Amino acid sequence: QERRMMSASATSIQKMVRGRIAYFDFVITMVSIITCQSAARRWRSKRRLNVLRTQQRECAAVKIQAIYRGFSRMKCFVITLCKVITVQTAFRGWISRRELSYLKEEKRRIENEASIKLQKMFRGLSCSMK
Repeated sequence: QERRMMSASATSIQKMVRGRIAYFDFVITMVSIITCQSAARRWRSKRRLNVLRTQQRECAAVKIQAIYRGFSRMKCFVITLCKVITVQTAFRGWISRRELSYLKEEKRRIENEASIKLQKMFRGLSCSMK
């Protein structure tokens, strides 16, 4: 009977020790799982953050490129506009000088005709007075 009691006590102690060992294994396993999950989530978050940063940089680069292209096109437009204005100014000046030359020539012709008429009238009067 004493042996049975000792055997039952030993079995009970073994059962409790095995239960404690299983519980500690369970806790250690849970802590390991939580640690692994945390590491995986951290890795995934870092990867997402890198993707977002890359996208943000690409968007910024695209905006910078668009602004630079716009500036470059505007600069080319202004340069072209200045060249067009210069050509127009030169052409209008040439036309004005040509027109002025025609007007001066017309004035000389009219003055010449007027002087010829005056000379004719004067000669006619001087001849009729003699």
